[in-house]
Amino acid sequence: MSEWLNKLRPASFRGVPFFLLEDPDVSVGRRHANHEYAGRDTPYSEDLGRKQRSYTISGGLDGDDFIEKANRLIDACEQRGPGILVHPFLGELLVTVEARFTFQGRFASFQMTATEAGENANPSRSTDTRNIVNNKAIAARSASISAFVKKYDASGPAFIREQISQTISDTLSQIQSVAVVPNVAAPSIIDISKAIDSARELANALFDNLALVFNSSNQSISDPAAIFVADKSNASELTSARQKPATNKRAILRLMYEATVIDAAKKITDFNFATQADAVKRVGDIANNIEQASFDADDNIYRALTDLRIAVQQDMQERLPSLPTLKKFNVVQATPSLVIAYRYGDGINSEPVFVVRNNISHPGFIRGDIEVINESTNV
Repeated sequence: MSEWLNKLRPASFRGVPFFLLEDPDVSVGRRHANHEYAGRDTPYSEDLGRKQRSYTISGGLDGDDFIEKANRLIDACEQRGPGILVHPFLGELLVTVEARFTFQGRFASFQMTATEAGENANPSRSTDTRNIVNNKAIAARSASISAFVKKYDASGPAFIREQISQTISDTLSQIQSVAVVPNVAAPSIIDISKAIDSARELANALFDNLALVFNSSNQSISDPAAIFVADKSNASELTSARQKPATNKRAILRLMYEATVIDAAKKITDFNFATQADAVKRVGDIANNIEQASFDADDNIYRALTDLRIAVQQDMQERLPSLPTLKKFNVVQATPSLVIAYRYGDGINSEPVFVVRNNISHPGFIRGDIEVINESTNV
């Protein structure tokens, strides 16, 4: 046997092997723009660079498990982005593919056209959406504190400051009961007693306290508006002794409401989402909470919160294509988890995640509706 035959590599795409039915063809050359001029007998062919190479491959799969092999190769062809094609004569090639499969008896054949993937040599523009969200959050915090300073007044008898302390303590305790993760120690709250007489110092202390609480949480409050409901009665109908405490309470609850949605918006930029669906749901909830908070706000806070909501949604759109996808399937026939992982997921590495996510008690016999996270759809 000729020595060169021993150097041929087994054909495969994305690690899925197959055998050749015919010798593969390669289309090469250069691109040209042909120009023909009026009154001239000599044309001109303008060289536009090397042509994108393409490879035509006729292959097959056989054996008792030929259907499983074919499904794995089909899944490999449908994965997003370019993949490695092991060409018997040319070695490893980064390509995108199209294929047509035919099933006959215990044999599957296919015609595959593989196109050179190349690379995007031109720089692409990207926006630092995370930094934009942080800047908009700072602006929203500033607008919220400015509005609070105009409404808050702790001067007067001692009972006014006592009621302020009680309102803040009760509200922080309620937030901790909702937000702090079970079996995790609640964070130490910053002492706000010395800041009560200064509206701006108190506002900053409340923002910082809420940030401490939410740093120990693995999720945002689903409905912050329900926690910060204040008395809606008209202050002018209250006695003079009750007007100031009622106004202060409303201002404090309003500030803490806005601080909660602003803090959630900042933290979402650092959150590691499991799937695209998780990101859409989580960011959608936060955007809705910001929008709800903006409805009752003054003009400055409304504009700041609206800008923050838009920045959060733009950040999600920027990050979404790089996240894994979540696909749902209905398995009719009892199938082992490893087969499902190779057929619908990313192979053996995705099998443990698949089993945990679907709460599989017996990985050897799976049927019914399942969810599969597919990492390979990332760009």
